[in-house]
Amino acid sequence: MSITTGWDLENVEKIGKIVITEVTLKKIKDLTKIDLVGESPDCLDPEVVKYCLGAIYRKNVTDDDFATIVKWKFID
Repeated sequence: MSITTGWDLENVEKIGKIVITEVTLKKIKDLTKIDLVGESPDCLDPEVVKYCLGAIYRKNVTDDDFATIVKWKFID
């Protein structure tokens, strides 16, 4: 699997190949600082996750909404 950056398909930049090591589904209110390791610097505190995700997805995100935590490692 490849990891990329960019907001839309026209501006995607490939960073490298990865393998997914873990996938967890949690409510926003149940996220911990450990769940956010490796996240964007503006989204490292569980209290601000709903605001960061709300800005990205352009919707109101509540403590009872779910987040998918995907852990991965580079393979090249």
